[in-house]
Amino acid sequence: MAKNIRNLPFINAKSWMRDLLKEKPNIVVGNLIIPGTHDSAAYTLQPFSGAKKNYINRLATVPIFGRLFRSVASISAVTQKLTIKGQLEAGARSLDLRLMYSDQPAPGQFCLAHCITCIPLQTCLDDTQKFIQENPDEMLIVNIKPDVHNKETLTEERKSEFVALLTEQFTAHLWKTNGQVSLPTQPLANMKNKII
Repeated sequence: MAKNIRNLPFINAKSWMRDLLKEKPNIVVGNLIIPGTHDSAAYTLQPFSGAKKNYINRLATVPIFGRLFRSVASISAVTQKLTIKGQLEAGARSLDLRLMYSDQPAPGQFCLAHCITCIPLQTCLDDTQKFIQENPDEMLIVNIKPDVHNKETLTEERKSEFVALLTEQFTAHLWKTNGQVSLPTQPLANMKNKII
C-alpha cells in the first residue's frame, strides 16, 4: 500500500545532506542520487562583445537587433529559472558550468555561457561560496568544461589562470585526492563542506 503523502517526512532542500547524515551517519557518496542542474548558469543572458569569434555573442550586442535576438535565443538558451544560489537552496548539489573568457568589459573576465554569455564566473563563485558558508554540512559536485561555441577563448594561459582563481577562492573546500581514493566509497560525513 502506498504511503500517504501527509506521512512523508519534511525535507529541507537547503540542508538535505545534513539531515540525511543524522538519519544515516554511515552512508557513502556512491549510495546517493545527487540532484543537479543542466547549464546551471543559463538563467539569464548577458552578452559580452568580447567573444569576438562567436557570432552569436556579437549579434546579441547589436543595439536593436540584439534585443530581438536575445528574446528568441532565450527560448532555447535559458535553461534555469533560479540563480546558482537559488538552485543550491532548492536542493541541487551538482552544477554543470560552461566556461569562456571575454575581453569585455575590460580588462576581461571569465564568464559562464550557453552559446551566448550568461553570467560572469565570479557571480557563480560568490553564490557557491555563500552557500557553502551558510551550509557547511553540504557537498557540491561542479562539472566545468569549455563552452562548445567559445572554446577558442580559453588559451592554455587562461586555463592556468582559471585553475589559480579556483584554488585561491576555494582552497579550503576543494576535495583533494591522490588518485587512490574513489569518490563513491567516501563516507558523506567526510565530504562536508567540500567541492568536487
